[in-house]
Amino acid sequence: MEAEQERLFEVVRKELTLRNYSPKTIKAYRSCLRSFVRYFAPRHPRDLADEDIRAYLLHLIEEEQLTPSTINQVINALRFLYVDLYRRPMTIQDIPRPQKEGKLPALRHAFATHLLE
Repeated sequence: MEAEQERLFEVVRKELTLRNYSPKTIKAYRSCLRSFVRYFAPRHPRDLADEDIRAYLLHLIEEEQLTPSTINQVINALRFLYVDLYRRPMTIQDIPRPQKEGKLPALRHAFATHLLE
């Protein structure tokens, strides 16, 4: 099984390179997919249903408590694997993307002091 997994990761690397993805994106996608494959081992990603993928994303959000930007990266990696590489329509496209936490604008100290006076 490990040889098959390594072949999968090598195919992913080659396809991403051919599509001119940056080396950092390739590394990030491969890392996301490695975790995904490890989570479902010994099942192959081709054998997983959309419900499995949704359950994995829910696991990452609830159990692993990953940030919204990391979840988005995982979704992008999975979309590449299933839609672009396997040419399989997925309901993952219907998964709502987590929203980033809103940050309040930083106030300059002098302005903040002026407001408090």
